[in-house]
Amino acid sequence: MMNKLQQSINRITEMESILDEAIRRMDQAGERPEALLEYQPEIKKLAKYYASSNWKKDFALDEEGLLPKDLKRGVLSEDGIYDVLERNKELIADRRKTMKRDAVVTKVRKLAEKADVSNVDFLAVQVNLTDQDPGVFYVEVKDHKINVEPYDYHDRNCAISIKSDDFIKLISGKLDPVAAFTIGKLKVDGDIGKALEFSKLLK
Repeated sequence: MMNKLQQSINRITEMESILDEAIRRMDQAGERPEALLEYQPEIKKLAKYYASSNWKKDFALDEEGLLPKDLKRGVLSEDGIYDVLERNKELIADRRKTMKRDAVVTKVRKLAEKADVSNVDFLAVQVNLTDQDPGVFYVEVKDHKINVEPYDYHDRNCAISIKSDDFIKLISGKLDPVAAFTIGKLKVDGDIGKALEFSKLLK
């Protein structure tokens, strides 16, 4: 039967591996956020361990000098593991803020693939989703090709500001753009005619 010291060593080794991988994925979260999202179940194991009596037992063994000197034990550093868990919370919160904007952009891109832009020489509309942060993206028609990107567009024909749910209704034909503008659900900065042209383009 495995003794308690060996159980602690195995547990620390497992948690240390999770900690290292969590930090690696956090460092790459800007380029590969999905990798961090996929790893959340393992990070929950780390959080559960940190809040458990096992962590206190392992910490006590370390304080007593009973753990092997060459054992990697970053998980037994209170500040270290706490900071990693807090960083994870912040990164996940930031990701959730952009998820709805990204879902809208994906929907617009699908609609854009079917849009007939053969008679459109140039159109650039920036969309500001007022309930998202960040909530900006643009739709550009240039040389009879349509592009949708999650950035500002400075040389635009107009910018429209609208809540994300209302925008989905607008491009789905469930919200009339003129009515939306009239009741204040849709605000236009720039050429109103281009905003109307844009709303018809994606239907």
